[in-house]
Amino acid sequence: MYTGSLERSEDVDWIITNMRPCKVGPPRAFSDRVAEISKAEELQGKPATRVGPDSACVEMMFGSNCCGWIQPPTGPELYYAMRTGRPTSRQRAVIETWIIEGTMAEWLFAWMEQAYSWRMLARAIRITKAPAYDKIRLLNTYAEAPDLINEEDLPIDR
Repeated sequence: MYTGSLERSEDVDWIITNMRPCKVGPPRAFSDRVAEISKAEELQGKPATRVGPDSACVEMMFGSNCCGWIQPPTGPELYYAMRTGRPTSRQRAVIETWIIEGTMAEWLFAWMEQAYSWRMLARAIRITKAPAYDKIRLLNTYAEAPDLINEEDLPIDR
C-alpha cells in the first residue's frame, strides 16, 4: 500500500508521472466490504451517525465543490449510484463529480464512513472513465489482489 501523501505533490517529476493516463485495476482486485463502523467513529471522533448515504465527508465535498449546480448532488445520490448496475445520466454525473473533484483523502474518508467499498469505487471509475489519474494510481495500491494491477498503473514513490 502507498505510504506517501494523500494530497497532490508539487514535485514536477511526480506530477508528470502520476498525471499520465492509467487504468484502475479490475473491480475484482478490490475488496467489496465497506469499512467497519469503528473507522467512521475514529474519523468523526464520536459515535458515528453520519455514515452510508448520510456520509459527512461526501456532503461536505459536494457542498463546497458543487455550489454552481442548479440541483447539487447529495450523499444519498452518490451512495445509491455506487450500488446500481446501470447508472442514469444524473447518477453518472454525480459519480464523475465525486471522482474528479474529491481528493484522495476524501475518497478514503467516504470509504471510512461506509459510502462505498473500494470495489464499488473502482467499478465507478471504469464506468465513467473519469481522468483522475493521480488518485486512480493511489487507489490501485489498495487492491487486495495486487497481482491484478499493472505496475505502470501504480504511483511512483519519491
